[in-house]
Amino acid sequence: MPKTKEPIGTAQAKMGYTVWSVEIYEESSNLYRVAGRGTAMLVSVMDTPRGFLVSVPSSGFSRAGFVPADCQGWDIEEYLDFENPVDAETIATAVRWLIEEGEVIC
Repeated sequence: MPKTKEPIGTAQAKMGYTVWSVEIYEESSNLYRVAGRGTAMLVSVMDTPRGFLVSVPSSGFSRAGFVPADCQGWDIEEYLDFENPVDAETIATAVRWLIEEGEVIC
């Protein structure tokens, strides 16, 4: 039986009175799988002079944009053109965790 990959971190996302767990798995250098509330996405975060470059590569769509270190769901919706606020808050929670834990490549 293959070994199950353990998350490198877990954080709590919150929208209004709803709270859910966000798990972060390292897929490769600077590429993470973010899972929370019934969804999983690949996310990459890099520190740049303009802010943090967040990329969400996917076969259905690819999004990228600059966000502040204390980004919220609405930052992800605005700068990465996300329409789903739950997915946006899930990504924002993971991005904040990655920045706070020093996992971001400069």
